[in-house]
Amino acid sequence: MANSTRQIPTHLPDFTKAERGETSNNRVNLTSRDYAILRWVGQMHAASFHQLHFLFWLQSQIESVALKTAHNRLSRLVSTGYLECTYTNGRKRAEKVYALTPKALTLFAPAEQAHMEAGLPRSNQMREALDAGEARIILELTLAHRGEKLLSWKSEHEIRSEAFAERASQEQALGRRFTPTEIAALPELPDARLRI
Repeated sequence: MANSTRQIPTHLPDFTKAERGETSNNRVNLTSRDYAILRWVGQMHAASFHQLHFLFWLQSQIESVALKTAHNRLSRLVSTGYLECTYTNGRKRAEKVYALTPKALTLFAPAEQAHMEAGLPRSNQMREALDAGEARIILELTLAHRGEKLLSWKSEHEIRSEAFAERASQEQALGRRFTPTEIAALPELPDARLRI
């Protein structure tokens, strides 16, 4: 029997595990793209596979390669405990959705953590989070086309949390809870706040 050697195609690079950002089965070397993915997911509270694929892979690779690479890397971030994943039928059937884990949240400074959420949104908030992600993508593309950039984004979840904290502070100062009439008179909260 003749010795056979493994032939590596010349048109495809043969990356080592370290070059791909992998170390062992339960660890991963996070890349700058990984941090950007985790930041996006944390800020939006949830992101679909298609949103992440579009934002972080599609524009730099051939679509079929980008799909496989995105799937593999996101699966790796799930298996190493940085993302959690579920499927939802809120917008389309069996849409794959990712959320930040508490482990991933600790990678960011406290000031940045204040603008992020770990854990999957409740089912009634999932669609809102995904729709907000779509709106943000469209906004960022529009701004980039005009030569502008989105400097900050505050989600509806973050706005509501701040509003409830402010209301609790006002109620404590009054020494009583707001009446239904006072609650109805509070201003309507926006879906998002942004700075360009």
